Amino acid sequence: MSSGDDLLRPRTWTADESALSLSPGKQADVKDDLSTLDQTQREDYMNESKSGEEQPDCFKHKTALVTGASGGIGAATAVALAAKGASVLVHYNSNEAGAREVQSKVQTCGSDCELFQSDLSSIENVHSLLRQVQGRQIDILINNAGSLIQRARVGEMTEDLWERVFMLNMTSAFFIAKAVLPGMVERGSGVIVNLSSVAARFGGGLGALAYAS
Repeated sequence: MSSGDDLLRPRTWTADESALSLSPGKQADVKDDLSTLDQTQREDYMNESKSGEEQPDCFKHKTALVTGASGGIGAATAVALAAKGASVLVHYNSNEAGAREVQSKVQTCGSDCELFQSDLSSIENVHSLLRQVQGRQIDILINNAGSLIQRARVGEMTEDLWERVFMLNMTSAFFIAKAVLPGMVERGSGVIVNLSSVAARFGGGLGALAYAS
């Protein structure tokens, strides 16, 4: 990125199906996403994708913070970044064993890895995580942490549960991004990726109103 304006410009490009193993339905979604780009954007995106594939150490000397990285998408992302040369800061909440397994896999890739525990469903713990990683240059932020916490229908929803769900799934991502963004702007480069559940599109079923929002 060449400027702070570039950092703040949203980019919603999606990986093409040659880079991911996708079901036909998901491939259709990808094609729809790519179809919204003009020709220049499509060519830029494809060139970036090919460049990343051809450079196994394209994230060397970069540090990535991945939240919710003790399993699932977060764990896979942490290992994938390490395979491209990035040092990885692995955040987890309660699954320490899973986080340590991810750490081992990252280190097997030849990358450095540190673990950080924090329950991001409270603002105090968001600040705690930020204090833990303070002083480290974060070049890549993957806001992956999220959870339903518990299913609750409208009549069962409490103020505390509503606040915890929104804090974990949305507010924490904003304030972590806010904390790392100044350094990225100063350096003229950086990547922030915010992940969302498919529940945002399909509703998430009974008792998932706050989570799907």
